Amino acid sequence: MKLKNIFLAAAILFICVSANAQTSAVQFPFSFHVFDEDTNLDLAEYELVLTEDGKPVKTIVTNEKGIVKYIFKIDKQYSIQVKSKNDYIGKTIFIDTRNINLSDWKYKKFETFSLEYDIHIKLFKQSDLRCQNFEFLKQTPVIFLKYDSNKKDILDVASDDIISQIKKERKHKCKTITQYLDVKF
Repeated sequence: MKLKNIFLAAAILFICVSANAQTSAVQFPFSFHVFDEDTNLDLAEYELVLTEDGKPVKTIVTNEKGIVKYIFKIDKQYSIQVKSKNDYIGKTIFIDTRNINLSDWKYKKFETFSLEYDIHIKLFKQSDLRCQNFEFLKQTPVIFLKYDSNKKDILDVASDDIISQIKKERKHKCKTITQYLDVKF
């Protein structure tokens, strides 16, 4: 009889612990640090335009250290447009907090959960307005954070080619008239 009561008590305890093991409240506090890629100088008073589920929500502005913070909610899709300013090329970031299975993700043992992200956004100036084209950065995200059900975590799923494409375009220089004519002096 004692063994049966112990087993029953253990089963009840297991059910209670299991029921409380699921995360019920989640938030994603982000810190964005915007700085010059070539000089490493912080970019103060820089605007980031936030869109939530396709609707503009807010424009946040970096402080004197180039930092701005924002807390993202679960079950939303965000776009962060880092605005072009003072010849700096803007960039886009996507954050998708939808489809997170709270009963199955790797942080499920926490009842409330806050995962802090520190995102470094390196901006650069376009050196040759005539020959370099960075229009692809308006639509293609340099960072795309999304839940991966296999890894049970949020991962960056942005194209690996985006960095190569940026580097290639930054090296692109205009041909001189003699290069076009293939004239040798």
